[in-house]
Amino acid sequence: MQMLFAGSDALIPVLGPGITGDIPSLRHLSVHMSEAVSPGIAIIPTGAFRESQHLQTIQLRNSWWSQRLQLQELTTFDVYNPYWHISPQGFLKTIAGCSNLRHMPIEFDHKPVVVQSRDFFQLENLESLHTTCEWITLAGPILDQCMIAPKLTNLELYGRGEVSAIAEFIHSVAPNIRQLRLGLQQDQGDDTAFDLVSILRSAKKLVEFAIDNVLVDAAFFQALGEEGSNMSCPLLTSLIFKDVTITDPSALLQMVQSRTRPGLTGETSIPRRLMVLGIQGEKQGEINAWYAQQIDELMNREDDGQSPMTEGCSNATNVATEIEPDQAVSVE
Repeated sequence: MQMLFAGSDALIPVLGPGITGDIPSLRHLSVHMSEAVSPGIAIIPTGAFRESQHLQTIQLRNSWWSQRLQLQELTTFDVYNPYWHISPQGFLKTIAGCSNLRHMPIEFDHKPVVVQSRDFFQLENLESLHTTCEWITLAGPILDQCMIAPKLTNLELYGRGEVSAIAEFIHSVAPNIRQLRLGLQQDQGDDTAFDLVSILRSAKKLVEFAIDNVLVDAAFFQALGEEGSNMSCPLLTSLIFKDVTITDPSALLQMVQSRTRPGLTGETSIPRRLMVLGIQGEKQGEINAWYAQQIDELMNREDDGQSPMTEGCSNATNVATEIEPDQAVSVE
């Protein structure tokens, strides 16, 4: 059973415990409130859905559930409250009793608090987190001290924020991430590269990295192409760029040469061979036809007598949706 409530009035009269308290078969709940509704009247009432202990997904839009949830079957907690101020620990206390929570797409404003509790929250089964760079930047110093998510493997961050805070969050809270999508907003006219190397150093087990809308300098490619124990992200097999500025295509070429050399296709090889390279919408056009050809030949070259990974080259504009895990891509 699923329930969707959409409205612009106070929640207490319509979702009070007298109406919603006895729905044991409820599995999926969505509460969508108008942005015009005051946060004070868009809070799920105490006692609402008290018998709905088999809830698997909760989706909140401009509404909040301030009481502590004890839902052992809840796997998805989806919150979009862009104008709500919620403290990191207040948020964690709400979901602490949901031991099987796996997916959290969340967006809300950070609420600073003066007195910090010493509670520690282990989200032991959390696998994916999608949120804003700003929230990680502002809440990060608290999250780094009171939260751990050992099974978090998929992290998607977008918006404005500080790379150093993101790197520390990965190091302290999510050291086992495998897939990272980073969509940082760069001010118009700002030609300063973010310190993406710090993220590479923190995400040591990264397999897939997608980067949007940033300036990528030589240091990033040098860190990925270093030899021996100094190489960052030795398990990386997929690297996708979208709407980025690549300042040094020769550094990119050297990285590809290092990460596609013969002998890296074995299941136990370290580093792993770079299998997917996608560049969509490179802004400055620094990667000319010569670099594109060289990169494409490296991505398609044979490895110890094995056949090439692709019969031809895919169009770079389609890399994000059409490329298969065992394909290489040319750059236009």
